[in-house]
Amino acid sequence: MQQVPAKGYELFSMYGFSIDYPDTWEVELNPKSERTGGDVVFKTLRHRVFLSWGLLDSAEKKYGSLDKHVDASIQKVRKGGDVRKLETLERTSASMNGHKAIFSHYRVTLGVSFYAMRTAYREVSSVHLHCEKTGKFFVLYESIMGSDTVTGLETIFGHMKDTFRCH
Repeated sequence: MQQVPAKGYELFSMYGFSIDYPDTWEVELNPKSERTGGDVVFKTLRHRVFLSWGLLDSAEKKYGSLDKHVDASIQKVRKGGDVRKLETLERTSASMNGHKAIFSHYRVTLGVSFYAMRTAYREVSSVHLHCEKTGKFFVLYESIMGSDTVTGLETIFGHMKDTFRCH
């Protein structure tokens, strides 16, 4: 059955998975993406939502579990060269397309300008899931620049999360 996007959204679909995204946003596919792994970014000014995928076997060998996959992703952000502080605001189990998923929300304090004298903030939310049926893992995450959460952006990420289909 064909998925019909909500008003103000378009359907992005490839390699058997799909997601709704705001119809005014740009879509940029990593040119190295292929069926077995890759990423796409949905973007507008100051706001990005990324969808990455890869082979589940490689994620399970590398991380061992979904929880450890999430931990490794957060550590990767924490080790960023301009990251001064990473504060976890929320981490909960969720369900996405019938699979156990882990939702994380955190605030990153960045050192900016010459010698990182000033700071900037980035709000980051992510959802990780492992799909045994397709043999893939998926990570959906958003990044919002600024110290204030822009009204409505959390609704966009929530809608995208809720419309994601891995099979």
